[in-house]
Amino acid sequence: MTSETVEVARIALRLSPFWKSNVRLWIAQCDHAFTFSGISSDDTKYSALVANLDAETLSYVSDIVLSPPNKPLDKLAIIADKVSEVVGASSTICAATTVPPPSQSSSCSAQPTMDSLARQIQELSLQVAELTRERNSSRHQ
Repeated sequence: MTSETVEVARIALRLSPFWKSNVRLWIAQCDHAFTFSGISSDDTKYSALVANLDAETLSYVSDIVLSPPNKPLDKLAIIADKVSEVVGASSTICAATTVPPPSQSSSCSAQPTMDSLARQIQELSLQVAELTRERNSSRHQ
């Protein structure tokens, strides 16, 4: 019988600072960093995301951080949803000082684009899922 020595190398993970201006892109970048670093544990991912939140955002999601859900994947989903909800509500999507005539092009269209409608539907779906989760968890307690 031979004995094998197993060595585990730890790769230093360095995530970029939290981006309030584009939470979804920041989370996507973090996912790629986790994959690149070989991190597959949801608990490790959750801890890394929480560790990179700024103090203001952390104060908004403190309820989740102080009392995280039992299932690791739920932790990730809930923290991502809550951060997007909190930061998304306060971030500026479009600002204008005057309304240009219809013939001029504008960075803010009066009619929503398909992409913006899809984003709104996705955000509303996340909010409904969160409310359903909260309602179901309060029933079981």
